[in-house]
Amino acid sequence: MNQVAYASGIDPALLSKYETGKRLPPGLATLVELAKALNVPEGSEDFGALLTAAERGRAPDVAEALLEMGDYVARSTANEAPPVFCGTRAELVAKATEGAITDEAVEITVKSASGSTQRYRLLQERSGRSLTKGK
Repeated sequence: MNQVAYASGIDPALLSKYETGKRLPPGLATLVELAKALNVPEGSEDFGALLTAAERGRAPDVAEALLEMGDYVARSTANEAPPVFCGTRAELVAKATEGAITDEAVEITVKSASGSTQRYRLLQERSGRSLTKGK
């Protein structure tokens, strides 16, 4: 346990309290660090199970309702890739940019902390090629 605590940057005594249920489960940032220390990839089924278990510990009624909604959410997000968690806005922008270039994105949606969203779309010619300045 001390190795996991050290690798994740969590105090061993606090990690022990999480394990024994003497403290509510940690938040997302701490769970991400724990997952890294345990070599559990973000977006994997194991990572999802970790998040679900933590949510059950914090708010069992909410977690149960979310599980019941799971089929609906799975259907509505069938074309979405799993989320990528970032520690800073700079990392968020870098990973989003890399993904947009790799996937040849034609649209990017940005959601603010307040919940508002803004879509950015690539202008395209009727032939499907992107418009470039001077062409």
